[in-house]
Amino acid sequence: MAETPLYVYGVTRAGAEPGDLAGVDGEPIRTVTERDVAAFVSAAPPGAVETTRARLLTHARVLELLAADRTVLPMRFGVVAPSERVLRESVLGPRRKVFLSLLKRFEGAVEVDLRVLFDEGEALKEIVRGSPSVRRLQLSIRNRPADATYYDRIRLGETVAQEMSARGAREADRILAKLEPLVVEARRRPSEHERSVLHAALLVRRADLDRLDGAVKAIGTDPRFHVRPTGPMPPYSFVDVAVRPGRGGRRSWAS
Repeated sequence: MAETPLYVYGVTRAGAEPGDLAGVDGEPIRTVTERDVAAFVSAAPPGAVETTRARLLTHARVLELLAADRTVLPMRFGVVAPSERVLRESVLGPRRKVFLSLLKRFEGAVEVDLRVLFDEGEALKEIVRGSPSVRRLQLSIRNRPADATYYDRIRLGETVAQEMSARGAREADRILAKLEPLVVEARRRPSEHERSVLHAALLVRRADLDRLDGAVKAIGTDPRFHVRPTGPMPPYSFVDVAVRPGRGGRRSWAS
């Protein structure tokens, strides 16, 4: 009888049950247990697995539901074990101590993704008030033809961008200093937008989620900022369970 490939969602302690939860392609979630660790899995099709938006969203939703009240070491979408036997004998068994150590480290902790952006209008007003060079450039192009102010407008745009970046860096430090007492760890991410103040992954204890939520809402009362928290979710940014690419573009376990 052919062995069934398995999507692997995450690793947890033995004894955890997923309940009536459907995974990728509607397949039911179940556990594969090896002594005191277990993996949440669902059946995967044979051959290469196409990455689609629906599958990615389902994978993320399943992990968030599983991690709502238990500690789960999350796997990225596309991790596929060729069979339950390989999952037990080549992953859960040999890496059992590593998994248990990570589960102990992240016990009761979840991740919150925090993005803070400048409100463009408020940020520009503040920059004009606080930057003589910007005011001078603005005055130099006022009431002059566009072709006569081409280079001045380029300099104005560059100066405003530099000012916004510098102010963003200072505000990011200030925001993280306020949140630091409420989080276990914070990891900054690269800026994705010219108005970006802060993009950070925050590792936080479930017991501190309400306090963190209050602190984030307080930051959002500043009219200069747009605040976008996402979570709680499994600690994606803090757990790195290595897998190697398998055939057909999927990630699979070495047997």
